[in-house]
Amino acid sequence: MAAEFLDGEIDLDCVFLTEEQREFIVDTQTCLGIIDQMTEAEVFGVSFTGGEPLTRKDFWELTDACLERGIWLQNIYTNGILVDDAFLDKLEERNLKPRFIISFDGVGCQKDGKLRELLGA
Repeated sequence: MAAEFLDGEIDLDCVFLTEEQREFIVDTQTCLGIIDQMTEAEVFGVSFTGGEPLTRKDFWELTDACLERGIWLQNIYTNGILVDDAFLDKLEERNLKPRFIISFDGVGCQKDGKLRELLGA
């Protein structure tokens, strides 16, 4: 299994990310090239992480590219904000049941918004 760090794109303003991490964007063609390399290496499963992988406009294109090459989407590292019924329906259409690894900062620690620059995040 391989983990693919998609980029530093985020949907919350996490104060612990450096400016360099925030600016690290991997374009679609580079991601597809990495998926081809994983195919050549006979990788059978992948985890998508980021930043926030669900913010990518090409998320489904990359997911489908993996599936077409026999690479199964096993894990999605996310803050969970963009996981909704429509997203889950698209997973179901592809017969995917990935494990969600959802970031959780702790009970009550977001009341002041210091970690995510968003009150209540």
